[in-house]
Order: sequence, then C-alpha cells, then structure tokens
Amino acid sequence: MSRVVFNGIGSVSMRRRVLSRSVYDLRRSFASSGSEPVVKVKHLENDVVNVILNRPSKHNALNMDVFKELTAVANRLRDDKSVRAVILSGEGPSFCSGLDVKR
Repeated sequence: MSRVVFNGIGSVSMRRRVLSRSVYDLRRSFASSGSEPVVKVKHLENDVVNVILNRPSKHNALNMDVFKELTAVANRLRDDKSVRAVILSGEGPSFCSGLDVKR
C-alpha cells in the first residue's frame, strides 16, 4: 500500500494545525509501506490546497490505491473550513490517462 504526503507551505493558521493533527493518523497509516506516495497534498497561499496525482511513470493512471487515497484526502479537506479551493493536478507530462487496467 502507498502513503499520502502532506506538505505545509506558508503560515499555519489554527484551523490548519487542527487539520494537520487530524491527518497525522492518515499519514502514519500509509507511511509503513515505504513506497513513493501516489497522492501528494500541498497547502498553498490563501487557503488553497493542491492535490497532486503522483504516478508519472503510469501517466497518473487511476487504480484502487489512488481512489482510496483521493477519497481519504477529500474527506479530510471537506472537514477543514479554512480550505477555500482545491486544485487537482498531475505530476509529470500527463494529468491523468484514465483507469489502470493492468492491475
């Protein structure tokens, strides 16, 4: 199984600290695999969050691990009232090539 990585950028508000504490368990549950994260989350300025698909070698094709992590991230961000916008992007040359049918 893979893991989710949360990177804070800029000043930390009280609500963001609460979010960081609430996602600690999520990070710890995925950290045991030691593999590269398939979803990364970066907090940008003005309460904007960038969620990045991180499977560039597969052109960010979606598999069950990605779906599970995206769902977990979405649930955490939904509960954070300080988040005003979410940007979904892909690492590498492609945003997303669709479903990963080889697995």
